[in-house]
Amino acid sequence: MDGLKAVKVAELRSRLSAIPAKIILAIVVVTVFFWEVDFGTTIDNMMADPLKCAKMLVVFYGVISYVHFFVRLFHNYLIGILVAAAAAYAVFSIRDRFTDDQFLLIELFMIFGGPVMDILRLIRYHNMKREVIEESRDLKDKIDGIYDNVHGYEEGYDRGYESGYFRGRSESISYDERERIEDYGEDDGYDEEYDEDYEERKSPEALPAGFFEGCKTKESIKRRYRDLCKVYHPDSGNGSEAIFRAICDEYNSLMDE
Repeated sequence: MDGLKAVKVAELRSRLSAIPAKIILAIVVVTVFFWEVDFGTTIDNMMADPLKCAKMLVVFYGVISYVHFFVRLFHNYLIGILVAAAAAYAVFSIRDRFTDDQFLLIELFMIFGGPVMDILRLIRYHNMKREVIEESRDLKDKIDGIYDNVHGYEEGYDRGYESGYFRGRSESISYDERERIEDYGEDDGYDEEYDEDYEERKSPEALPAGFFEGCKTKESIKRRYRDLCKVYHPDSGNGSEAIFRAICDEYNSLMDE
């Protein structure tokens, strides 16, 4: 997942968090503007001319957004309000330098710039949020897949270790003989086929030795054997059956000494 995109979503959410407060403040200002006698009468006056009420709501929302821009810019309410008032005064003081159409555009930008930017931010926020959520789901699926693979590897190692250990340490039948029976069955007809295949698997290139080099005690040999099973056991998904046989043979010979 793109970390920068997630940070941008958080930043947009922080900016959009001011929208409810600006809407409530604009409603309060419009209500004060239409106020007469009591709240019921004020509501009746507002409902009598809803178009005018809606226009004033948008205008006051824009003015509040204009002031809010400077507040965020200076990170201080008092300084932001003073700078916003000074900027508005400066624009109106040089009004005679602009044509009516030019000044109208400036007024529209000052009033409606904030609401338009909030709408654009809201659209961008929802789009980026959807992308981040989709990427998060993909990342979750990848993590779940990795977990399943690791979990399956551990289960495969446990089964492989127990099977290899008890098969290699069996006293009633040698490992080679048990291996021959499992691979070819107990019929006499398997001997020739087994001998040819067994010699090929026992060749120096296919079955390397020296896996337990440096192990001085039987405990260290057992630890090394467990580590080797994790890597080379066929059930691990990355192992080699031929190399695993060589490991078991060397392990059995060392443990029998």
